[in-house]
Amino acid sequence: MQASEAVVAEAARIANEAADKAEAAIKAAIAAAEAQAATQAEEAKMAAEKAGVRAETAAQKTKEAAEQAMKSSEAVVGEAARKAEEAITKVGLLPKLVKQVIPSREFLFMIIITVLGAIGASVGISLGLSLLAP
Repeated sequence: MQASEAVVAEAARIANEAADKAEAAIKAAIAAAEAQAATQAEEAKMAAEKAGVRAETAAQKTKEAAEQAMKSSEAVVGEAARKAEEAITKVGLLPKLVKQVIPSREFLFMIIITVLGAIGASVGISLGLSLLAP
């Protein structure tokens, strides 16, 4: 019986050592997994920070482009408003110019000459046609 007890004791000791080794291996595997997970988490954190920086840069560039477009559109609107005011001013001068030209002596003289010329031409054409008749 002593031999079987010794074998059982030896088996128990070997089993305990195997259990201790397995436990140590499990702890080492867990530590390695935790270290790997921490490394991967750190890498993911760095990648997220880089993506955040790129997103902020893109947002800043977009904001600058929008501000530039607003300044350009304001300049175009200002130019269009100035040209519209010039056109309105020129249109406003036209009635004033007409009011000055119509009562002028030169304009009345030209109208009278044109009317008299038209009357003379019509009389001349009528006379010429009447003389052609047999």
